[in-house]
Amino acid sequence: MWFYYALFSAILWGVGQIFVKKGNASFTPFGDNVIATIIQLLIVAPFLLIVGIKIKSIPSALPYAFAVAVLYMTYYYVISKGQISLTATVLSGYPLVTLILSYIFLHETLTFIQVAAVLVIIAGVVLIAYPSKLSKTHFLHLSEWLPWGIGGAIMVGVVQLLTKIGTTHADANTFTFLMGLSYVPALLICALFDKKGRNIKGMKWNSSFLSLIGVAMIELQLIPLNAAFAAGPASLVSTISTLNSVIMIVLAVKFLKEKIAPIQYIGIALTIIGAVIIGGV
Repeated sequence: MWFYYALFSAILWGVGQIFVKKGNASFTPFGDNVIATIIQLLIVAPFLLIVGIKIKSIPSALPYAFAVAVLYMTYYYVISKGQISLTATVLSGYPLVTLILSYIFLHETLTFIQVAAVLVIIAGVVLIAYPSKLSKTHFLHLSEWLPWGIGGAIMVGVVQLLTKIGTTHADANTFTFLMGLSYVPALLICALFDKKGRNIKGMKWNSSFLSLIGVAMIELQLIPLNAAFAAGPASLVSTISTLNSVIMIVLAVKFLKEKIAPIQYIGIALTIIGAVIIGGV
């Protein structure tokens, strides 16, 4: 069942990114986090409260939920600091970080076929995110984008490890509910350190409706994603979640009229092959 939860999460994530690109709204990282917090408080948390949470498991799961919320807040800063076409390529390797951390801290072991499928998907996603134009200048300025990509991959890997641990202390609904509430103190921490970015009056809010829908879908996908982490191996759930890149690029061709480079076709084929292997094992 975890496979379908992770796949549904990837679909929501991929479609959400298309809405964000279509809306083309210009928000600061802090502004993105404000929107995410509002969605968590007005949609995600109330929905999970209605569905049902376990009060007794709140104390043990809360520290992990808070840590995850704080780390999620750093995502928009990561992709805004580096050159996104390059940063995203390194960032897309986060399942490898999750795989390593899961092996060290959770003692998860995969079969040879599963490990091969994970590596195939990671290779495919990296090819999908690989920039079509890469000049010598980019290699001469590695310090401007490489640390952000590596840092982002590590951050996502740690988030997914903590999510797996947190969902073992509580069910997925309770953990996600606590994570949503934790967005508030996490946002206050961002405001404390990002004094310039918290000036949201200067952001462009015109024609931002599509972007708001996109951010909402990206936040809502955390519900099935956390359910997948609660039920399945963190290393495999993390890998399947990267299929959002395939969904995004296919939809970009259909609705945004973007062109796919030959190397991206190879990447799409690899990710689909890897996903089929994992789903069939």
